[in-house]
Amino acid sequence: GLGHAGAYVSDVLILYASATGGGYATAEIVNGGVISIAASASASGSAARATAYASDVIDQSAEADEGNATASLTNTGELSITANGYATSTRNYASVIAMVDNGIDQDADATGEGVALVSVDNSGTLTIGATATAHAETFAFAYASVNDGISQTAEADQGGAFAQVTNSGPLDITAIANASGNSAQAYASIEDGIFQDADAESYGTASAQLINLADGVLTV
Repeated sequence: GLGHAGAYVSDVLILYASATGGGYATAEIVNGGVISIAASASASGSAARATAYASDVIDQSAEADEGNATASLTNTGELSITANGYATSTRNYASVIAMVDNGIDQDADATGEGVALVSVDNSGTLTIGATATAHAETFAFAYASVNDGISQTAEADQGGAFAQVTNSGPLDITAIANASGNSAQAYASIEDGIFQDADAESYGTASAQLINLADGVLTV
């Protein structure tokens, strides 16, 4: 018979900070251990279908009125965000879809002379990936995608707006699709693997930086 499996994760780590009257707003994640967030689906049968979907996994937002707004993630350990789908059919078709949308999303908004900063600093192992694997006797279809693996937005008025990714370890953003059968199709896509937007009004400074240090290995 038909084997069907679905796995969905969303809004796993949500940090929101707000400050008024010149106070500082900070949404901070520091990981020196192991954080593994995965949507994994596996199906088998005469026909099989599997869907794995991870969306808005880590969301950090900071807003400050007249003060500084900071959303930061520091990883010295192991941090992974993955969607993994597997399907095996013994007679008919196998279909797999695996998607990651908005793996890490950071937003900082500062008014007045406040500074808006969004940052990811990785010296450990950071993985954001989707893997789809389908095997069938007849038709196999596999689709894997990552949209906005890391997304950063910093907005400021008179202060500075800074978006920064600093990497000195393995940082992998991958989409892998495999399909095998008498007829097989496999598609993999990455859209906006790393997206940065820094916007400063008036006379503020805006900067978007991706810094891959000597020991860093960035794979997209």
